[in-house]
Amino acid sequence: MSIPIRVIPPNQLLVCVTHTKVYAVDKRDGTRVWKNEVSGLRGVLAVFISHDLVFVAGAGKLVALDIVNGTEKWRNELPSMGYDTVSILASVDPPTVPDQADGFGSDSTSPAYSKYPAPSSSATTVTSSSVVLVSTRGKVMGIDRNNGLSLWRFDCPKGGYSLPSALFDVANPNNAFVGCRSRLYYLELVTGRCVWEQSLTHAIFGGGYLSMADYASSIRAACAYTSPDSNPQANWNSEVVEKGGWTW
Repeated sequence: MSIPIRVIPPNQLLVCVTHTKVYAVDKRDGTRVWKNEVSGLRGVLAVFISHDLVFVAGAGKLVALDIVNGTEKWRNELPSMGYDTVSILASVDPPTVPDQADGFGSDSTSPAYSKYPAPSSSATTVTSSSVVLVSTRGKVMGIDRNNGLSLWRFDCPKGGYSLPSALFDVANPNNAFVGCRSRLYYLELVTGRCVWEQSLTHAIFGGGYLSMADYASSIRAACAYTSPDSNPQANWNSEVVEKGGWTW
C-alpha cells in the first residue's frame, strides 16, 4: 500500500540545506515534507527559491529541484567554472512569455569576455525573468531556468578566483549588477552583454569581496537575515575559521 505524498503549499515550505542534503519543512509545525540527498555537491551549498524551483549549488554545479516534492528537474555542471562555492541569483516572479518588452532585438551583440554567443532573438524563448545567474571563481554564467542550458558566460576581467556578487536592477529588470573584487559591471540578463563597467578602487589590501545594496534590495534583505545562504561567502569563511584551515 503506497503512502500518500503530503502536499504542502510552496509558500508554507522552509527549505534547509545542511551536510550536502536538502530538506523541506512545513513552517507551520516543523514536519519534514521531503528530503533530497543531492549527488555530486559538497562543501557549503547555496540555496535559492525561484517560484516553482529550488536551486542548490556548490562544488561548481547547479541543481534545480521541484519545490513540491524535491525531485531533481535538471542540473548544470557549469563547464569551465571550477569546483568552488557558487552563488545564485534568480527571479522570484513567475517566468514571463518573451515579447518586445524585454528590449532585446536582432541587434543584441555577443557578451563581452564570453565564450557563449548571444541567443538568437528568433529562436530563443528566454526572457530576463527566466535567467538564473550563478557566480564562482571570477566568472558569471546565465542559465535558462526552464531547461538548465547555459546561455552565456561572463569572465570578470582581473576577477581571479574571487566569488562575484550579483544584484538585480529593480528599476530595470532586464539587467543586473555584478561585482568582483574592485570592479563593478552592468550586464544584460538575456545576452550577458556588459553595458558598462567601473573600477571602484585601486587598493591592493583590505579584502577583495565586493558587497552591494540599493534601496529596493535592502527592503527585501530586511526579511532575509540568512541572505549569505544564496551567496555563501560569509558561511564559507566562517567554516574555514572554525576548522582552522581550508574546507573541501
